[in-house]
Amino acid sequence: MIHSTKFEGHQDSVLCLDHTSTSAPGSLLSGSEDGTCRLWDLRTRRASLCIRCPGRKKVLSVAFGPRTDLDGGLKETPLFSQNYTVYAAVETSVFAFDLRKAGAPIIDASNWTVEDESCILHALDEINQIAFASNLPTQDAPPSIHLAAGDDTGSVRVTTNFSAECVYQHGADSMVTSLTFRPIGKKQRQLLLASGGTDCRVNI
Repeated sequence: MIHSTKFEGHQDSVLCLDHTSTSAPGSLLSGSEDGTCRLWDLRTRRASLCIRCPGRKKVLSVAFGPRTDLDGGLKETPLFSQNYTVYAAVETSVFAFDLRKAGAPIIDASNWTVEDESCILHALDEINQIAFASNLPTQDAPPSIHLAAGDDTGSVRVTTNFSAECVYQHGADSMVTSLTFRPIGKKQRQLLLASGGTDCRVNI
């Protein structure tokens, strides 16, 4: 049986969603054209937090942190449950929000700029999709976080541990509209990145 529940609070179109299954029944993250992100508690069916994003610009993609113990926390525990960080693509920039710093049900980041350390990636045009992947540590390699962002110029920017950046071109005269990572290999430490665009193609 399909159940329908309404979550009300945004003042304009909801453009993106992400969820976490790390708790039961979990949390839902939404981003809107009203310039806010909202964290919804699926148990109470209410917003537990509102983030006023930089410049109150539209939020085009949102994501919870990936699985890793990069910050020194417990292994096999999602990053979100360790340092409570969520991510939002606000027009041309990706910002990280550490929810531990929320002293109230509202985080007011409306005055933040791309110069703030919370801005972890900047593109030349609107970012339509962000995607995360992580590698848990092994005896031979440390943990790592990979972030990909696809934008209206057709570019895909990929960072590793929020520092080194590579730029790939999905296709000429096309916008990147969707992205996803897929781990491959025996230890799943290699990653495939697939991108979809307005050129009617999927690139891997």
